[in-house]
Amino acid sequence: MARGGQGARRLDRFERATTRVLRGIVIGGAAFGVVAASALLGVVAARSVADAGARLTHLATVAGVTAASIAAVAAIAWWSDRWLTRFHPTLAPTQRRLMVALPWWPAVAAVAPLASLTVSGDVAHRLLNLPHEGIAFTTYLSCVSLVLHLGTIAGAWMTRSEVWTHPTPVHAHEATHSPVNPTGGSADGAEAVPSTDRPAENPWGISSLVRGLMLAVTATVSINQALFKYLTAQQGEFGTHRYAAIRLLRGDDPFDSMREVWQQINVPPVTVAIVYVPWAMLPLDWALIGWGILHIGAIVTSTVLVARALFVPRIPSDILAAGILLMLAVYEPWRDTIWLGQPNGFIFFFLAVGLLMARRDRWFWAGACIAMSLLFKPIASWLVLYVVLTRRWSAMAGGAVTGGGLILLSLPLAGTNWWWLWLTRKAGDLALGNALHSNISLQAVHARLSLVSHAYYDAGALPSLPLAKVLNALMLVTAIILVLSLTRRARPKSDTLGVGLEWGLAIALSLTTSPLSWVHYSTMAIVAFIVLLASTYAPDWRASPKHVRVVLGTVAVLAFALLSMDEELFLVRTAFWWETWPMLGSIPAASLPLLVTAISLRLWLRNRWVERQEVTLSPAHTSADSTPLVASES
Repeated sequence: MARGGQGARRLDRFERATTRVLRGIVIGGAAFGVVAASALLGVVAARSVADAGARLTHLATVAGVTAASIAAVAAIAWWSDRWLTRFHPTLAPTQRRLMVALPWWPAVAAVAPLASLTVSGDVAHRLLNLPHEGIAFTTYLSCVSLVLHLGTIAGAWMTRSEVWTHPTPVHAHEATHSPVNPTGGSADGAEAVPSTDRPAENPWGISSLVRGLMLAVTATVSINQALFKYLTAQQGEFGTHRYAAIRLLRGDDPFDSMREVWQQINVPPVTVAIVYVPWAMLPLDWALIGWGILHIGAIVTSTVLVARALFVPRIPSDILAAGILLMLAVYEPWRDTIWLGQPNGFIFFFLAVGLLMARRDRWFWAGACIAMSLLFKPIASWLVLYVVLTRRWSAMAGGAVTGGGLILLSLPLAGTNWWWLWLTRKAGDLALGNALHSNISLQAVHARLSLVSHAYYDAGALPSLPLAKVLNALMLVTAIILVLSLTRRARPKSDTLGVGLEWGLAIALSLTTSPLSWVHYSTMAIVAFIVLLASTYAPDWRASPKHVRVVLGTVAVLAFALLSMDEELFLVRTAFWWETWPMLGSIPAASLPLLVTAISLRLWLRNRWVERQEVTLSPAHTSADSTPLVASES
């Protein structure tokens, strides 16, 4: 009992410390963001209305607009505090300050553009030389803050009859239980004694205040990331593919090789015909809006589907949502996908749904999802080898039916000529790859071993180098050995975690071994990371040696961190040393081999545990108290 009490006390201290830290982050960040946003507004206003040559007038405008903006925010904050005090007179001053500051948290987004004004950059150019960009940015921040303010006041009004107090954590041995009736008295007529136990719906022992702050902060950050990437994107790859669809409708070659390398189309004809032709029939502005909504929705939906399937029984929904939003906020590949207008979000969606189908032993539909992803782009190719080696006949049938049906559906527009052109010319070009810095596949890394630093900017095909050929061969042999040794044909249907790890391994190998593996392709690696994280709740993980878990966790975290890195910014910051260390620019490419290593090691641990369970449950070892092969982990 004493030991339990000590653990409860430590949890209480941790929660109080976490609450203070989060409260400080929100209040301090809001204040800092308001000052930054006010100064940014002052600079934009001065550039728009004051003569740049009149230095004193310029500075006076900046100071005046900044001071007026801060004063306006202070007035709104005072007004919000008065309303909160009216609705909730028992609210502690620190809680009121927190609720007043929370709607101003999005103003933190103004810190980065304000800092960029001191250097030459795209943001500085847009805000200083294009007044409408500054107005749009200011309007965006104002609207977000207004919505959050209204939400705060509405929430305070709706809960005005409740008492907002900090939960008073008490240790298990001090808790009292007294049934309470709705009228305020206890069931036996005595005075009601409030229960001091932690609520059953709060198994992590984290107060609703902390959980609400976590969700609010992560939602704000991730929404800003998605919106800024989408709003600052040009037509990108979407515009290129849409133009190819327009050419296809005209009867012209959609794979026009005379265009710049960045404007060439590499996707199969079925994608151009079925996916992009409908967007070609819409005006460009409407097409961009519709594509952006569907694309971002596909990425978020895919992440939620996989996370809910693997985590919901174990993690409260709001904490899970905060984790998902935080991951999306820092993960670079999906932001690149949005910014470039790539279709990787839809590939991610089909792979996520395919995994859910495989976990439910619906392999026909899992195969159909694999075929859909490959017809978008042939990225997740190792999933085909996986279903073949594990003899998932229904998956092969589902893939063949779906792929063949979509190809036949595309023939009236795509025709056999364009298919032949893509198979004989474009597919071969893709197989050659290139040494460009954004290509993080191992084939590109092997080629760069024998190249000078400027090869990182070469969009041409990879040279045929003897060393690269040998390393590529070793890489493919190693990958095949991993698949053959770690995937199981006779995996029990109840072992859904093992199926998920195999699925993640096939995705990681596809990204690692492909001739082309642009950073934004790794959007679909989110599946692998979620499966890895979910596997830490399995009994075989807890039974594994501690040092193995530490190594595996470190490798997985490094893989995620390297993929979350802005590789272009990294290359710019390290270009000075390239002449001395030409391979320095390939450091972000280490993420994919690390991901393969982490999943392989985790799957090996899983297989060992399953084999031990099978031996235990064999007829010769079965006893009356034997447990099922796989506990209810899913």
